[in-house]
Amino acid sequence: MNSHINEHAFGVYDGLKAFGLSLKHDKTVYDFVNAHVSKETKTFDVVILRDIVFKHVLETGQLNMDENILYARWTKEAVDKVKHGEASVAFLVNPISAKTVVEIAQQHELLPEKSTDFYPKMVSGLMMMDISTSEKL
Repeated sequence: MNSHINEHAFGVYDGLKAFGLSLKHDKTVYDFVNAHVSKETKTFDVVILRDIVFKHVLETGQLNMDENILYARWTKEAVDKVKHGEASVAFLVNPISAKTVVEIAQQHELLPEKSTDFYPKMVSGLMMMDISTSEKL
């Protein structure tokens, strides 16, 4: 999705029509987001979708990933799930930047589910550590 920097905008497709939702920047909106996360994490579109749109606007109650919420990497895949009756509605969110991921990781905070799906995929399970020549493992 193309949006302005720092703008929270969502695409919504219900099988008949496509809609655009945008969130006005109002500090009080962050009162609805889980209080145990940093201010930076509260601004992730996936967090706003989960904690504000789902819980407070749509009043969906508890939703679980891969049970109630299906994840699709591509817009066409999400739209097709709705068209074929595999999902009721598709919400399209903006990705977070790699820079933001680094900033959150440096704060030792866990990132929300599905917020770090990058393409092309990085090699999973690879960890590198700087070891000086005098150190032993």
